[in-house]
Amino acid sequence: TSTEVDPLKIVLLQEMDRYNGLLSLIFSCINDLEDALCGLAAMTPAIELTMTSLLDQKVPQSWLAVYPSLKPLGAWLRDFMSRLNQIENWIAVGTPKVFWLAGLTYPTGFLSALLQLYSRKNGVAIDLLTWENPIIMSDENKIEKSPDDGAYVCGIVLEGARWDQDNGCLVDSFPLELVSPMPLIHFKPTLSKKKVRKRAL
Repeated sequence: TSTEVDPLKIVLLQEMDRYNGLLSLIFSCINDLEDALCGLAAMTPAIELTMTSLLDQKVPQSWLAVYPSLKPLGAWLRDFMSRLNQIENWIAVGTPKVFWLAGLTYPTGFLSALLQLYSRKNGVAIDLLTWENPIIMSDENKIEKSPDDGAYVCGIVLEGARWDQDNGCLVDSFPLELVSPMPLIHFKPTLSKKKVRKRAL
């Protein structure tokens, strides 16, 4: 109905809340460290831990509460800015045509929102739905519109395997190749015949 809130808007608001909280924490940590170094505040164990992490090019542990990461500080900051950029574009431009799934703090919530949208649109119970994942052999910048159902997702990588474009299947990764990028994937909700038959029994 018209009064129902768009599940994707809820996802956006939750992502904004988490990232804003993380930004506030980072600014607070940096300000506290500056004050301590200038002699305006005491050097507490927490501030000293932050300083040690930054000097070692590591992400302070408290900054990892929103989403886990093993990246060193420089790579983490670049990744963090890319995450913020996705959220900012979502706010300014509207729902992305292609989502960077790994750039969300809670990808499971995003996928659940896609299922909710399909459930409402087609009047089917959400627990009867499953996923189809067609591979989209197109550059993400050439995608002109969102799919009718679900979402296009980019940024997924494979370890120990790669996508064979010629044969349309997964094959062994190349020698010494640690990770291999996947093409765009359409996360498409669909009715599960197996679940429907099971409920009918």
